[in-house]
Amino acid sequence: MAKQDSIVKWCSRVRGCFKINTDAAVDKNNSCIRAGIIIRDYKGVAVRTFIQKIHVNFSPQTAEAMALLCGIRGAVAADLVPTIVESDAKVVVNIVNLGVVPSADIGNIIADILYLIHSNPSTVSFIPRIANSVAHSLAKLAISSTKDNVWFGLVLPAWRN
Repeated sequence: MAKQDSIVKWCSRVRGCFKINTDAAVDKNNSCIRAGIIIRDYKGVAVRTFIQKIHVNFSPQTAEAMALLCGIRGAVAADLVPTIVESDAKVVVNIVNLGVVPSADIGNIIADILYLIHSNPSTVSFIPRIANSVAHSLAKLAISSTKDNVWFGLVLPAWRN
């Protein structure tokens, strides 16, 4: 029996909420991380899409936490709350949901995330990588980009799922 590929599509959760998907990529050649973030309304319409270069060299786990923080900051700055934040970084999502700030390098980033999600109605959830393909593609695009970019309401056709 041939294995069939399953198609995972974005689905809204709560009317009136914004959904943030984040992903990070470690750029070893330039000793920095790159974040890919998309914010959609409850209908799935992209309201902000952005890629960002962060000029520090973090571990992959800390990079994922930084991408989460950038996504939440971007939503709060644009008054796109309440939010549902999704990431394929299970360990980071678990740390955030425990609500305890670790003493490792990731601790300050987690503290900032916790402050923002407690100050603005937000939840943070794990999703499998296959369901996070747009943010993953944006993080990969960020590797080849020479600058940060923000698109208002734009999602390229290949990234609509």
